[in-house]
Amino acid sequence: MARVKDKIHICENCKKEITGEIIKKGRKEYCEDCMYEIDPDWTDWCKLFEYIKRLYNVENVSVQIITQLKKYNNENKMSYYGMFHTLRYVYEILEMELDTDKGVGIIPYFYTKAEQFMNKKFDIEDKAEEYNIEAVTHTVTTKRQDNYRNQKKNINLDKWKEQTE
Repeated sequence: MARVKDKIHICENCKKEITGEIIKKGRKEYCEDCMYEIDPDWTDWCKLFEYIKRLYNVENVSVQIITQLKKYNNENKMSYYGMFHTLRYVYEILEMELDTDKGVGIIPYFYTKAEQFMNKKFDIEDKAEEYNIEAVTHTVTTKRQDNYRNQKKNINLDKWKEQTE
């Protein structure tokens, strides 16, 4: 029997041997560095894709969801980054229930609200970074007044006895 050698993967863009992760786009294979050059949205797509897999608890994302995402990106001009944050807003912030039958059909309805929310959140984070917050410790010393304990109070118990009788 003939032995089959491992296939050497060559990047379609830089024509170098791929030593790290092989990224397939269509029938072409790319190295990670070239994929960033070819498709700047690739990292956002991967982030969105991984979040959906975790959210729906599946190994592979369904064709329905991929079609929806591409439609929203091409026709509605929604970014993959924005869709990722929209899903996080809907399911983590608003804590809505997941409807697996409709895929990610909720995205168009909450995209602008999520965008406004995330913009406010990022503005607050930026303002918080501007402030230099340092922990300041102040030492406060008090003087114990021993004369309070040593004083005897004269309480007339006769009045108390008369009231109880």
